[in-house]
Amino acid sequence: MSVSPLFPRLWQGILSHWGGVGETVEGCSGFHNLAGVPAELRSFFQQSYPRNHTFTLKEDRLVPTRRLAERVAQLAPQYPTPLTSLVDLSCSKGYFVFDAASRPGCRRALGVDIDLSCVQACRELAKNLVLPESVAFQQITLPELANRIDDFGGPFQTALLVNTYQYLRLGSEFAPGVGGSHRELFEWLGRICSGRLVFHNRLSFDDLQKSVQVRTPAHEAKDYSPKSILEAADEFFIVQSSTGDPLRPLLVLENRAAIPGRAAA
Repeated sequence: MSVSPLFPRLWQGILSHWGGVGETVEGCSGFHNLAGVPAELRSFFQQSYPRNHTFTLKEDRLVPTRRLAERVAQLAPQYPTPLTSLVDLSCSKGYFVFDAASRPGCRRALGVDIDLSCVQACRELAKNLVLPESVAFQQITLPELANRIDDFGGPFQTALLVNTYQYLRLGSEFAPGVGGSHRELFEWLGRICSGRLVFHNRLSFDDLQKSVQVRTPAHEAKDYSPKSILEAADEFFIVQSSTGDPLRPLLVLENRAAIPGRAAA
C-alpha cells in the first residue's frame, strides 16, 4: 500500500482556508431569513453537544465557532476540485452538509445520522436555504444507505467519515455496531462513495473512548488495530495521503474503481 506525500500542515490549511487566524470567519452562505428561526432551534445549533460542532445563525449564513472553523479548515481542503456531491456519514448538526451545498458546483449534499433529533433540526434549518432541493438529511444506517444508494441519486463523489468508524464497527450506547468485519464496512463505503473518502478516525483500540472499550468482546478488541483497518480499506480504496497522529490519522482514500454504470455526480 503506497502513500503519496503528506498534505501541508494543519495550521497552513487553517490559514489558507479561513484567511488567517484572528480574522472574521464568514461561514457558509445560501440562507435567507435566519433571524426568524425559533429560539429553541437556534439554541440547539449554538449550544448543544457536541461542543466542537456549534455555530451561530446570522441573517443569511452560518458562522462556526472557532473549534468548528478549525475542523472545517482541516477537512475541506481534502475535497476534490470541483466538489460535485458530498455525504456526511455522521452529520450531527449538519454544518459540513450546508457548507458543501454552498460551494459552486455541488449539486447534492446528504447528511446521515442515527440521532433523529439532529436530523429533524437540520431539516428545519434547511427550509431556510435559498436552494433547499440540493440538501437532504436522513436517519439511516450505513448498510441501509449502501443498499438504497440509488434512492439518493447514486454514489457520492465525496464522503466524510469523522470520529465515527469505531461506533460503526463496535457500537455505542445509542446503537449496536453494523459491520461484522472491517471489510464489510469498507465494502459498504465503496458503494456509497465512488470518489474520495475523507477518513479521520481512531485506529487503535487502546485509543478509543472508555465507553466503547468496556463493552467490546476481547476478540473484537484484538481485531481493532491500524493494520486490520487499513488492510480492509486497501481492498476498496487507495490511500492517497495520510497526515497527523498515526493512531488518529487524516486519511484521503480514493475508490479503486467507480461502480460500473453509475458515475458520481
